[in-house]
Parts: sequence; C-alpha cells; structure tokens
Amino acid sequence: MNPEFIDGVRVFRADKDEIRKWTGEYYFGYTSNPGGVNPVIWLRNDLPECVQASVLAHEMYHAKDSKFHSSSLLDREVRANIAGVKAHPLGFLLGIWLSITDKDRLRLYLNRLTKNF
Repeated sequence: MNPEFIDGVRVFRADKDEIRKWTGEYYFGYTSNPGGVNPVIWLRNDLPECVQASVLAHEMYHAKDSKFHSSSLLDREVRANIAGVKAHPLGFLLGIWLSITDKDRLRLYLNRLTKNF
C-alpha cells in the first residue's frame, strides 16, 4: 500500500477492517503522532467522497495541531471537527449520520465518552 503525501503528511487509505486492524477501533480516520514530527493519517476509503474530505480535514488538523498534547480530548476534537465542517459541511453531516447508524461507531463513542472525558 502506497501513501499519498498531502501537505507533507503521509495519508494511507484503507477499508474499515484494515483501519481497525491498525488502530484497534472502527475510526473513519486516525492520526498517529498528532502534532509531532512525521504524523501519519489513516483514512477509510470505503466512505463517500464527501465524508472522506471532511474526515481528511479533521485528521489533517490533528496532524498539524501544535496544541494537541497540551489540550483536552474535547478541545482537540471540537477544533478538528470545525476544520472538517469548513472543508465539507455536507460530508461532515453525512459522517454524523453514518456514525449514529453504525453499532461499531456507537460503541466507539460510548467507550471514548466514558473513559476519556
């Protein structure tokens, strides 16, 4: 699998099961080493293009977020979600719909809410 390079960040695209294999969860996107040197983004390729555009903007925000390690999870996610909305508002809304209609995604959010906030 060959990465794309977008704004100097490696971006790998893969399906739902491959993303889970690499990250342990059913993320739409994931950034390793956020706010650090050589971040890598994993992005689901089986989502509609508009959702991928929104998720990519969200993850790109994490990748370049200099405040990542000094802010709360809630603060980081709000700022990254704003980036996703700005990049593709319809993709962001469709991503919400896809999340609330998928039991694996709901389980992910419940887990994050109960353990990280």
